[in-house]
Amino acid sequence: MRHKRYLCNMFAFGMAACLVVSTVNRILIPKCYYDDSWPTTSTYQGFYQMEKDSVDVLFLGSSCAAAGLNPQEFYDSYGIRSYNLGCEGQSLLTSYYWLEEALRFQSPKVVVLEVFFTFLYNRDEPLNTAESSTRKAFDYMRWSPVKWEAVHDICNYDKKQTLGSYYFPNIRYHTRWKELEENDFISGEMAEHYELKGYAPLAQRRGNDGYVPLSPADSSDRAGMAPLMREYLDRIVMLCRENGISLILTKMPDTDCNVSKYNTMSDYAQEQGIPYWDFNEESLYRASGFVHMEDMNDDWHVNLWGGGRENFALYR
Repeated sequence: MRHKRYLCNMFAFGMAACLVVSTVNRILIPKCYYDDSWPTTSTYQGFYQMEKDSVDVLFLGSSCAAAGLNPQEFYDSYGIRSYNLGCEGQSLLTSYYWLEEALRFQSPKVVVLEVFFTFLYNRDEPLNTAESSTRKAFDYMRWSPVKWEAVHDICNYDKKQTLGSYYFPNIRYHTRWKELEENDFISGEMAEHYELKGYAPLAQRRGNDGYVPLSPADSSDRAGMAPLMREYLDRIVMLCRENGISLILTKMPDTDCNVSKYNTMSDYAQEQGIPYWDFNEESLYRASGFVHMEDMNDDWHVNLWGGGRENFALYR
């Protein structure tokens, strides 16, 4: 009897310890809800609240995708049910694993991938993006073999990151107790606000009056893709094929565009037999009605007036 009582006490203690650690982790993990410019937490918590197999189109990519692809516009214009899984600083590694995760719950017919991070963006980071951006994307992914594989890949490529800090986020965020806010304690309530389905509307009109759309005939140069990003782009293409999903590559207008990048992506898309819609390319830019000064929040992000102008091409 004594041994049984001892085991029961140990089990109860273990369960209580797990509950405490889980609660502390949930409170300490940073949160970005609809009251933030980039509501990453709302994006991912909201995705899990979508009814199974209720999404026809998935958007993936960096903040360019989050700000430029509005699911409500697609529904209002064409009745297409979509969800935007883009987020600030989303590398193609992150895009790949969130696509894998999404396929556990949804069966999209189309995936639209914004390709900003295909090329070298942050040469000082092994994953081509800031560690904080990677954390924001994976902190709210549910644990499954998908997340397990993702965090192992992350820590394999980026030796500054550790598996323990993903399994126990309090290791990474233990100093956040000094800056806790109300949102940290009402995350369940805040998670209910996902009406924008991942879209991050930006409300400034600060385009660049020096912006000039691309004319591909101007150059035959090709830019080199970041090797790791090319690897995960290939994996995204393969994953879509394996699941019978039509993949569309796209690029939102930005001042970082150039003909060599456009040519590289066009060549890749042609080799893979998939469409590539670059809204920096002059004919598409003009046809979509973009006006950089009016439709851009800044040099890289479409504002809420510009969001949706790309609908006609992506739908076509």
